[in-house]
Amino acid sequence: MITFGEGDAVHKPRGYKFPGIVLKPFRTMAGDVRYVVEMIRFEGPRQLARPSGLLHIFSGDQLAKGFNQQAEWLDEPGDENHH
Repeated sequence: MITFGEGDAVHKPRGYKFPGIVLKPFRTMAGDVRYVVEMIRFEGPRQLARPSGLLHIFSGDQLAKGFNQQAEWLDEPGDENHH
């Protein structure tokens, strides 16, 4: 069963930290559900969020819904001065 959809905020609750956004849920050739997740990095004193470009494939039991910290989106360099 697909638990997370495109655009969902997720994080890896155990082991190394990996907050991110689901780019695509898919099934392997064996039928197992996997998720391509792009890592989000948090910058500055307000912890603004920016996609890092780092992609990782996870199974659903490796992920939890939401970021593991509060975040605002940082769209362009310098935006942290305009919020």
